[in-house]
Amino acid sequence: MKIKKVALGYWYQRTSLHLAEINDFLLGGPSPLDLNQKRLKDLRNELRIESVKTDIDVLERLDIVFDNGITSRIYEDGLVLISKKHTDLNSDIEALNRFFEDKFLPAVNYLFSLGAPVPKELAGVSTPTPIFIVTDNASPQEAKNIMAPLQPIFSEIRDKNVHILKGGKYYLINILGDFDKDEHLLESLIFFKEFKAQLHHYLNLHRVLWEKIEDIKEKGSIKGKDVSATRSQLESYKKTVELIGGRIEQMNLYIPTRSAIVSKNGWEKFLTGVLEFQYDNLDHNLAYIKSIWTMTTAFLDSAIQVFSEVTSLSTRDSVNALTIISSIGVISGVLGFLTADKLPSITHNGIVYFGLLLLGTIAVNRALKYIFRHIRYKINDIKFAKITSDRHI
Repeated sequence: MKIKKVALGYWYQRTSLHLAEINDFLLGGPSPLDLNQKRLKDLRNELRIESVKTDIDVLERLDIVFDNGITSRIYEDGLVLISKKHTDLNSDIEALNRFFEDKFLPAVNYLFSLGAPVPKELAGVSTPTPIFIVTDNASPQEAKNIMAPLQPIFSEIRDKNVHILKGGKYYLINILGDFDKDEHLLESLIFFKEFKAQLHHYLNLHRVLWEKIEDIKEKGSIKGKDVSATRSQLESYKKTVELIGGRIEQMNLYIPTRSAIVSKNGWEKFLTGVLEFQYDNLDHNLAYIKSIWTMTTAFLDSAIQVFSEVTSLSTRDSVNALTIISSIGVISGVLGFLTADKLPSITHNGIVYFGLLLLGTIAVNRALKYIFRHIRYKINDIKFAKITSDRHI
């Protein structure tokens, strides 16, 4: 029995354009973007790169060797695999995690720090990075002994070519016979795990946003002073929904290329029979999330429309009241001029009267402002889009 290597990986939507930017960065080229060039250089030096090579198969990729015995594959679709040859298991896992968290991720995150912002609902979200331990011809008991100190095993898959144990974020991939596609196997596991994790997060986020909109709707009425703040809150939700909707629309671009790798390896039966997943399942899950997000967008738009109408009602009432008061003042002034038998002159009493009139006007305006800030407008009088159902999704 032999432990060959330890690896970790993740996937986030990228394209060949992003891969070219990573390649330029790793080779020390200047960035045309408004990034701090010194910081880019420092981040690159932290990685301690020995070599960078481009390879093209079904997908274009970069093969990178670092001087600490760590290697990496970065694919044009955003999948990243980072590996280290085995020396001591605990030290290997610690070294990989430290390199990934302290050096690799900060460099990539800064390189792509410009552009459309990540919604705050996603910015702090992360899934546990899967750790893979690849062994050669370990017995079932040897494989379990390796996993036991790391995490309790809760799933096990056996095949003539590979024996897989899974516990938490740890996977033990035990290669049997002359199976030589272990890296492609790791990449498939990473892609499926990360793809479904993103979809699951979008589903949960839909539930959270839907409930927040429902809470606003169920209030039944709202004070005039709260209308603007509530509408701003809904507009911030809309920004989040639009940004995430764009991410969701991008996701179906990546399934065909990964599926092509499976076909090239002749793994259709292997994936469905052994690993128990298939790309059609990802398509179906993605289509479901798209439909859910369409409903969320429609529900949010209807809520924003409601508060646009409430804002119009509030503004109309305020303007009408001020118009009446202004009209009374104008009519009073005109009548005063029409009934006068001589031109007005400035007097002490007149100045006092004007001051009292000014103070009275300010008081009336403030009173009206207070009244209209506390008038309650019925939300339910204006219909939300009728897209709710008897079942929660």
